[in-house]
Formats: sequence, C-alpha cells, structure tokens
Amino acid sequence: MSDNTTFDRQALLAECEQLIQFLEEKYGYKGTGEPRHIQAKRARKLISEYFNTVPTLPLSRCPFCEKVNTFSIDTVGLDGLWWTFPSQRPGLKQYNLCPHFLNLLGAVKLHYPVYKSSLQVEPGPEAPFVVSDMIQHETVKVVLSQVKVGDSIAYPIFYYSEAPPVLTSEYSTGAEASFCIVRFPDSSEQERLEMPPTWGQDFYEWIDKNGKRHATDAYLFDRDCDFEIAPWIESNKLLWIGPEDESLTLHSTLDDCPYLELPGIRYFQWVVNGAVRYYQNHDSLYSEDGETWMTKEEYRQVRRARRAQQNKS
Repeated sequence: MSDNTTFDRQALLAECEQLIQFLEEKYGYKGTGEPRHIQAKRARKLISEYFNTVPTLPLSRCPFCEKVNTFSIDTVGLDGLWWTFPSQRPGLKQYNLCPHFLNLLGAVKLHYPVYKSSLQVEPGPEAPFVVSDMIQHETVKVVLSQVKVGDSIAYPIFYYSEAPPVLTSEYSTGAEASFCIVRFPDSSEQERLEMPPTWGQDFYEWIDKNGKRHATDAYLFDRDCDFEIAPWIESNKLLWIGPEDESLTLHSTLDDCPYLELPGIRYFQWVVNGAVRYYQNHDSLYSEDGETWMTKEEYRQVRRARRAQQNKS
C-alpha cells in the first residue's frame, strides 16, 4: 500500500466509519448480507475498494517445510479496515499458506497518539507472547517476526504444526457459540484445545478437509499467555526472523535476538476513539498517551470536560 493513497484512504475510511456506525446502530449490520439498503451497498463498495489496496506480504517461514507464508496486512496504519473491521478480510484461500500453518496471532507496540475512530481495534498486547497450551504440544512450533504498521511496531506470531491436527466445530458446555476444537494426531480423545482467535479478530477462520470455510468464535482472555519467550527459543519451540529481513531467515538461538525482554504492556489492548483500553485485575483502564492511565469513569469525565471546553470555544 503506497503512501500516495493516504489522502484517498483517509476520505474512504472516514466515510466507511460513518456508514458502518449508522448501519450497526440501525440494523446490526456487520458488512455482508442484509440489509439491502443504499447505505449498506455503499459501505460494501467502499470496503471492497479498501481491501483491494491491502497487500499480501511474506511475513513468515515454516519451520518444517521452510515455505514462505504470506498474509494480508495493512501496514499504513491501525485506522485501516483490516484492523477496525477484520470480519471483511480476504479468506484464507487468498493467501499462500503451507499445510503446516495453524494460526496467526500478534502483538503491537503502539505509537502515541493513536488514531481517533469509533471503530475498535484489538491489536493484542504490546509485547510478543505465546499461548502456553498450544506451544507445549510436541508437534507445534511458533515463528515470530516484525513489521512496521505506520509508526507502530507489529509482531506477527505464526503457529505451525508438523502433523496437521483435526479441526472440528463444536459447542462448549453452557455456551451458545461454536468453537474450533483442535485434536492433534496421537492425542487422546480428552486432549482437546480451543483454537484462539486470529490476530485482531474475535473468531478463528479455518478450512476443513472438504475445502469448506468455517468461522468459529474464539477468545484469548482466559488463556495462559507467556511473555517470557527465551525458554521457548532455548527449547527450539519458538524461532524468530530479524526485523526487516527480506530473506525471512529462521533463527533458533538467543544470540542477537531482538525480541527478548521488550518493553510494553502485557495485557490485551483495545483502541477506540483515540484512547487505549486494557484490563488489569478485571478493571478497565484507559489512556490517550500510554503514560497516564484512568478508570472508565475518570476517562468519561475527561472527555466531558474536553467537549465542554470545545463548545465554549
């Protein structure tokens, strides 16, 4: 996505935000299907135009077959619909993914001030991490890399499995939503894991053995996420690719690893309306500069005072 698209991009995203907000409030619109409304048709057209400009980039290399794996990503900024409206991303069949690909997770070290939009972004925490019960399985390895997204630093975290697992859509006990259940070869019937969501989304997309696409609910907030990645590198479970390394060379040692003990918040972030929110001890905290954090009520008071001042002027 080239810099000369910035002006058109801003106009398109601004119109999309207004249309999506209107349609969600009035119809519960999510970007596809009904309603057959003139605003919905306009929104679908703009969404399509936007995603036609989002590149598919080589982001990772499989540790088993060494194939380069590609994925679409908006590297201009977190205000793009790839981040704010991820349900409309291209399907997995549009990417060049090897048979060992399992999932893409990620983290983003935010640059402040963050963009201002009513469309929410869930970029992950600020530092790279692994999902403990996933990486612990003997057939799974993780590859960590880095890419710039505007002035922020993003960390794609690719999961691969040497032996492709069996994926099924099942309902959890007491839940109204279906989840993707992972069963690895040679595992017992009781050894089952729920697949975490794909980066920036609240669902996991997968293709079954018949080529049918599925999108099942997924959550990360109740999973054990480990930010201490050095032991995983030492055990050859996590490999890394250097920043801006176009050769995507895989490294398996701690020597010169740029991802160790990185600064940043170890909680999952939400970005909306120019502020960042994250959960700590079940309390929701907000910030507009990454340094001063406020409770939800304090943040509302700041916004009310700011609007009052703007109205006076």
